[in-house]
Amino acid sequence: MLVFTNSHCLTPEIVYNQENVIYNLSSYIEGFERVNILPPFGLDRYSREFDLAYEEYIRTNDSVFMEFMKIIMSLYNGYNVIILVDMNSPIFTSVTESLIILFEQKYDLIPNIVQELEDWDSVEEYSFSERGINNLLIEKERYSYIIEAMNLYK
Repeated sequence: MLVFTNSHCLTPEIVYNQENVIYNLSSYIEGFERVNILPPFGLDRYSREFDLAYEEYIRTNDSVFMEFMKIIMSLYNGYNVIILVDMNSPIFTSVTESLIILFEQKYDLIPNIVQELEDWDSVEEYSFSERGINNLLIEKERYSYIIEAMNLYK
């Protein structure tokens, strides 16, 4: 399960559920692991090409790619991933929408959007498609290579 939500939609049951991993993308709340995949300010978030430019930014920057893979690997390892976002900001909304498109197109994962507490009742679980698993396996090779390279320099 993949969910984008505001911090006000978190309950103790969600936060302390060991099946959940919570990443903070753009929320102002503290106490949750950051996932540093926000695009640089030079990308025009209002252009039609933003989705492609943002995907390329994630794909071509090793540190950003590794941050993105935290989400993917958590999902692959069977965790529910909850991504905290500031849904009131138009800048962060465009980033969230672009990420949703990326998850859908690359992995056939349909993220849930929880804007109110009641929305948790309609959250659906989706898993990687065969095509999504193939994409994941390709990226997992790069992920492993980067981890090995990082360990060589320690």
